[in-house]
Amino acid sequence: MKHAIKFSSIILASIFAVVACEKENAPKPEYQPGETVTITATLPSVPATNPATKVDFTQGTNKVDLAWSTGDKLTIIGEDTSDSQTFTLSGISGSKANFTGTAVSGSSFTVLYPGTVTSVAAMDSKSFAGQTQTGNENLAHLTGAWTAKVTGLSDFSDVKFAAPAGGSFVQSGILKFHIQVPDVVTTVKGVGIEAPSAVFYTDNASTKATSLDMTLSGITLDAKHAFTAYMALSQKNSDAVAASEVITVKFVDSYDNTWEKEITLTQEFVLQAGKVNVITLDKSAWTSTGRYAGGTGVDGDPWLITEPIHMQHIAEDLASGETKYFKMMEDVDMSGETWTPLNNASPFDKAVNFDGNGKKISNLGMPLFYTYNGDVANLTIEGVEIDQTKGNYGILGRQASVADGTATNITVKNSSIKSGNSVVGALFGTVSKNIVITGCIADNVTLQATQQVGGLVGLMQAGSIDNCSASGSATVTTYYAGGLVGLINGSVEGVITISNSHSSVVVSHTTGNNSRVGGLIGQIEHNATIEKCYATGNVSGTGHYGGGLIGVINATEGTVNISKSYATGNVSMNTGGNFAHAGGLLGRVDAGTVNISNCYSTGSVTIRRYSGGFVGTNNGTLSITNSYTTSDISGIALSTACGLVLGSNSGTVTCTGFVAWNSCDRLFCYPAGAVSTTGNYYGTEGSVSSQAKALGWSETIWDLSGSTPTLK
Repeated sequence: MKHAIKFSSIILASIFAVVACEKENAPKPEYQPGETVTITATLPSVPATNPATKVDFTQGTNKVDLAWSTGDKLTIIGEDTSDSQTFTLSGISGSKANFTGTAVSGSSFTVLYPGTVTSVAAMDSKSFAGQTQTGNENLAHLTGAWTAKVTGLSDFSDVKFAAPAGGSFVQSGILKFHIQVPDVVTTVKGVGIEAPSAVFYTDNASTKATSLDMTLSGITLDAKHAFTAYMALSQKNSDAVAASEVITVKFVDSYDNTWEKEITLTQEFVLQAGKVNVITLDKSAWTSTGRYAGGTGVDGDPWLITEPIHMQHIAEDLASGETKYFKMMEDVDMSGETWTPLNNASPFDKAVNFDGNGKKISNLGMPLFYTYNGDVANLTIEGVEIDQTKGNYGILGRQASVADGTATNITVKNSSIKSGNSVVGALFGTVSKNIVITGCIADNVTLQATQQVGGLVGLMQAGSIDNCSASGSATVTTYYAGGLVGLINGSVEGVITISNSHSSVVVSHTTGNNSRVGGLIGQIEHNATIEKCYATGNVSGTGHYGGGLIGVINATEGTVNISKSYATGNVSMNTGGNFAHAGGLLGRVDAGTVNISNCYSTGSVTIRRYSGGFVGTNNGTLSITNSYTTSDISGIALSTACGLVLGSNSGTVTCTGFVAWNSCDRLFCYPAGAVSTTGNYYGTEGSVSSQAKALGWSETIWDLSGSTPTLK
């Protein structure tokens, strides 16, 4: 972005004009060559607040006032004799100073400041490169960098600072920078200005360059996150840069990154000698070169990432309460790099908009985010291996708990997370804000923890998932594991929706009795809608409660709707015990209202007790409509616990238009509870599709052209 420059030039109040005091009718002093003499030089009456420096700047003005300082010297040259002598400061009394030296012969004289420059030629060739300012607003460096020359004096015994009578006077200009830097910048190491062509004099004669630069050290930014720097200029005006042309102001931060701002001139630009030339810029629209491959970190102009060092800069450049924008331009391999997850300190309010641009980050080592805040899209993260004793891990983010956001078209692949604690997901450990997860894939991801493990999300308390998938394995040692989500927990209001998604994750439980595992979701304890989803991975456990699609629904006073979904994986639970509850689609309903419509299961169910080809047990209010199962049931110790639709019921069941395709002799087994059935079929006559047609299933939902119905 280009900005108009705020530029002003204010004439220095008689910075350094050494002149003969020519009083009318006053006799000219008679000095003998070689005689030691003391002369007087008088400054203007403007007070200096810091006499230790050559100049003093009062904030709010752009005037620079001269102040004598210990060590000052003058060089006096006889113009017609070439006699040259150095005079050294010998005393200061307010605005007056005494200088002592050897008398110079001649009838006209030149005076040079500083006295370390001993000839006009040396002053003309003096370079202004290499200036260093130490400390914000410090002026001490101008002593020696700043020059002045007066010629044609007839007397040097009593000099004042004013335009010389009959002579000429030139002095350095000053370029003052007052720059507010972006919040991510902590200190500044250099500052400069650049023009389209060589217009800036770098000496007092003829050498010109396209840029002027100086070094800064010990800079402490002020309350407005700004610094002030002064650069001594040539005794000659710069060449003019025309209006509508562009100049660039730049500074260097503590990481040696150059920040630039292009400025379109609204008027002709000249750095003038003998004046203070002021450039004031705010913190907006700075572009960092080197820190990233381009961009400014704002919407429409993101910071561009092409290599690992750019990734490392992200955390440094985030700002509290703001959103910073990033875009991948190349694949980045983080092998050997130490990575600290983003947004890892309370209040976790540093937001990120990250466009992966179809690129890949590999071998990250830790989650991209500690606390997810913002939007990430079109990104692949590969080769992440996390092995931690602590819990709550996901490869995109450990938790999404501070703000709503989106995760779109993100693939996590060939990675693993092993936690000695709970809550692990390939994408997120915990989602407790309305994060819209769309088009995301977990590909060949191995996940392991004590509990709450999901192929995509470990613990989901809000948000939605659409058009996502997962493959690999999810293992818990206690409970709650699912191919897509480990546990949906209703700690917040609203309905959690999972749609158009599937899992082939192998889900397993290894220790104890309380498994709660499912091919898609381990357990649901919240209002939820599951639509157009399926699971193909096998589900197993040493304990109770497993389902081909969902392990357990325990939505107290809540409602779960499951539609147009199916499971084809095999379910094997607690084959050596007596109390396991499993179903080809759903393991158990503990509480709540569950509505299942247009769903099916085909995987085998192997269990000791309380199994159903479709649902294991029900203690809530269960409705099943226009669905079917072809699941085989085996391992049953008690035949009364076997039912193709439902193994055991202590709640209320309504079943309409169900096809149970198996040789089992009953649809339901229920020691208690109420069952209402209308227009159902069990057996093996004809085909599943023919029986579904007979029951009036909608062919806008089902494809009944084959022997077995499939969902459209």
